[in-house]
Amino acid sequence: MAADGTVTAADVPAILRNRRVWAGLISELHGTPARSRRQSRWIDGAQHTRRRWRGMVTTRRYDLRPL
Repeated sequence: MAADGTVTAADVPAILRNRRVWAGLISELHGTPARSRRQSRWIDGAQHTRRRWRGMVTTRRYDLRPL
């Protein structure tokens, strides 16, 4: 990360490798427990998310079909 706080494309792999560390640090600073994978949940609900993804995949497949 640059001194001014901007993130470049070169920074992304390191950020992704260390995302659990960042999540733990942020939760410590905020004073809340870090969420585990078991506590994760769908924001819109699993069914709604599944329909949205299915729609995107169907559209993408349609767009990529041979002419």
